[in-house]
Amino acid sequence: MKLSWFDHYGKTLLSGLFALFVFVLPLYSGDKRIDGVETVMVAMAVGNALMVYVVPITPKLPWLKSFTNAVLAGLVVLQSVMGNGVDLNEMAMIIGAVLAALGVVIAPAASLAQGIRVALGSDKPLPV
Repeated sequence: MKLSWFDHYGKTLLSGLFALFVFVLPLYSGDKRIDGVETVMVAMAVGNALMVYVVPITPKLPWLKSFTNAVLAGLVVLQSVMGNGVDLNEMAMIIGAVLAALGVVIAPAASLAQGIRVALGSDKPLPV
């Protein structure tokens, strides 16, 4: 079965879009620059996207990509709210983290080396 590019990389793409969101938001809001805390947030969001790409789809743990993404997206938000409380920028980050985690849950992905894939809207393995 021939899979589309999105079928292979949907989860990674959506977690990568969250990383881009975390990078772009501070440039257009608040003080319009990325400070130290925001640099850590960007690094964690990029790490999140890389982790979603690297973690394989395994038949015994089909939810692992989504779980990893949710934990790391939550840590990105936690980093932002630990310091001075929550303002509009942090609320946008929280909303972005939730949407990214939900997006990764519903996006498809495939691991041809493992011979499995998960369909759009599912973390249940399907045959390739």
